[in-house]
Amino acid sequence: MELSTRRAGDRRTGLEEPDMTTGGTDTSGAGSAAGGGVVDFVAENRPVVGWILAAIGLACFALGGWYFYKGLLPPAAKTPSSEKADAKGDKPLDRPETEKVAVANQLEYVSGGIAGVTGALVGLGLGVSLLAGIPSPSPAARRTDARMTLLLTGGLYGAVFMLASAWFLVLEFNTLVSTIAAGTLPTSKELLGPIVGLLAGVGAVLLGVQPARVEERGNALIRRLIYGANLGLTTLLLIVLLVLANVFVSLRVPNKLDTTEFGLHSLTLSEATKDYVAGLSKTVRVDVILRDNNDAVETDVRRLVGLCQEINPERFVVRNLSVAHNEKDIDELIKKYRQLNINDFGLLFSLEEDDKQATFVSLRDMQDSTPEPGSQGREPKLTFKGEGELVKALLTLTETSSRPKLYFTQGSRELGIDPATAGEGRAANELKAALERTGCQVARLDFEPNATAPKVPDDADIVVVADPLGPLPDKTIAAVRAFMTQPRPNGKKGKLIYLSGAHANPEGTELVATGLEGLLQEFGVQVGNQVIYTIPNSQRSIPASSVMCICDPQREQDRNPIALALSGLAIGLSNVRRVEPAQAHGPNATADRLVTTIPGQWTFLETALLPNPNRAAEELKENQNQELFNKKNVSRGPRGAAAVASTEGTPRVVAFGFGDVFSDQGGRGFQSNPVPTNMFTASVNWLRERPAVANLTSKTYGRFSLNPAADDARLRWLPVGILLASIPAVGFGVWMFRRK
Repeated sequence: MELSTRRAGDRRTGLEEPDMTTGGTDTSGAGSAAGGGVVDFVAENRPVVGWILAAIGLACFALGGWYFYKGLLPPAAKTPSSEKADAKGDKPLDRPETEKVAVANQLEYVSGGIAGVTGALVGLGLGVSLLAGIPSPSPAARRTDARMTLLLTGGLYGAVFMLASAWFLVLEFNTLVSTIAAGTLPTSKELLGPIVGLLAGVGAVLLGVQPARVEERGNALIRRLIYGANLGLTTLLLIVLLVLANVFVSLRVPNKLDTTEFGLHSLTLSEATKDYVAGLSKTVRVDVILRDNNDAVETDVRRLVGLCQEINPERFVVRNLSVAHNEKDIDELIKKYRQLNINDFGLLFSLEEDDKQATFVSLRDMQDSTPEPGSQGREPKLTFKGEGELVKALLTLTETSSRPKLYFTQGSRELGIDPATAGEGRAANELKAALERTGCQVARLDFEPNATAPKVPDDADIVVVADPLGPLPDKTIAAVRAFMTQPRPNGKKGKLIYLSGAHANPEGTELVATGLEGLLQEFGVQVGNQVIYTIPNSQRSIPASSVMCICDPQREQDRNPIALALSGLAIGLSNVRRVEPAQAHGPNATADRLVTTIPGQWTFLETALLPNPNRAAEELKENQNQELFNKKNVSRGPRGAAAVASTEGTPRVVAFGFGDVFSDQGGRGFQSNPVPTNMFTASVNWLRERPAVANLTSKTYGRFSLNPAADDARLRWLPVGILLASIPAVGFGVWMFRRK
């Protein structure tokens, strides 16, 4: 039946009856239609083609041997660039994983050697088979053998090219991802080589298959080889396309979901940092000098610079440098910025318009390792603090003015900023340290006892009235007033942070007045003589002296940096004095609430500190007397506890009706989230018209371990099994579709 069908087909197409003894089905016309010139050349010049293939095999063998030689050389103790640097007295980049870098290069060379030897086996095998084999007697059979030779040559060499190129793309996966993320065309040889090799392999398979299609229906072996080549080519291209599509979508579409408890696979910038990076006025170039590994900290460093680049790609320019592939560029940076002593991995920041201005943040500075209490024998807790270090580096480069200097009033039992006061209830050394970490200078504001006209030093940027327990001396009041109302040597007027909690006078009859209330009134801030107490509800057993406060919602909407430091937080404060925007104030002055009590929280006011505020709160709850409520000013509405003031749009005053929370002792309840220091440093930034970027929240890495008693066989083998089963299933589906 098969023979008669073929003959019927031959009669319909006008072809001759095939030679059943040799299996040939070709004619000269069919050969010309499908690469006949090449087929005829191979068929009639079998020994020449054999020697050509053997020569190609020998060339591949030589190339593979050279790669093996390069890859199996023992790693040198020092690179030439390092020796030159040592000779000049420079300290090169400390690469503790020099051997790891050598292994990475060795893997690439060995991979090239394996590909070369495989190509040699293909060329020599096909060449020897042509030279040693006996040619078929008939021309049609010789053309069939020629098509088989072309099919095997193109298919096998194409497979070698494609598999080797795909493997090299795997080795350069990080570079590939960076290129796709940047939206640029690949330019490095590490990427161009595998891409060209992959395309060459596809072309070789297609060119090898095309001449053999003439005999696809009449020769079972050729048909199987063609279908096999199509299956392998389609499967490999499908895998490559799926990987590239997955990388592209993961980088371009914001659909990442991190389900880990500690956010191990994600990183989020604070709103203040986003605002600051978006408003950069100078172009900053960031050279990322890291290893090619998946370390948690290094991964978050890459995420950090990537997020900043997405926010402001024109002003935040990133260049990723690989220790394995960009050693020359890294050594040039080390020589160029010797003063930075770049001896570790990290981030190099420089201004594009003046690259002499640069700063370096090492990888060690962006992480902190602290042992957990009672965790003897376990690894310490690792914390990522790269966002704060990055912002400090940006401020160092883009801040044109000198370091701001803050003067703290001393002499009226204020918060102490001297190391000698550490451990006392009124010490504020941790606040001082936090300010110095943000680049501020902190000093005491003292006056000579016999000074007739004391003044605030000319280098002062901000004066801090640090919660005095008694009235300020007249000379201090006069000096602060002159500082705030008269132009400084730079032509600008001074700025003030005022801390004044509810403290009783010596007699205990009223709250202490510092003497600066009139000055603050001129700026639109009314510092009251009333202390705020809470009436606790039945569900919450908190003392009446503890007042829960939040930032004013309007200030948060205005993106005030101080409000952003308190965003979403409710803090408990004690000895809170009422501070409100004043009804009457000086010209061009505007004031707004900054911190208020929580709306809906019952509070009442007193003009003096109560010896037993809890009893007074209970009496108000029990009596429910309207007259008593009016007398105590009971209200569920928000009451002001802090205010900010500006003149002609320029920030001038931040006034807090509390101060104990800024002391070392008062801040101990905020160890996990230093809200008081964040609030204070944000106040400094607001007065300096900068965003609140200091003391940013760090990311702590948690630990997770599987249940040791659990069976992990399914976890190990199920994904592998699904992957291995899906690949041939897709190929089989393509084969079935083509067969139909």
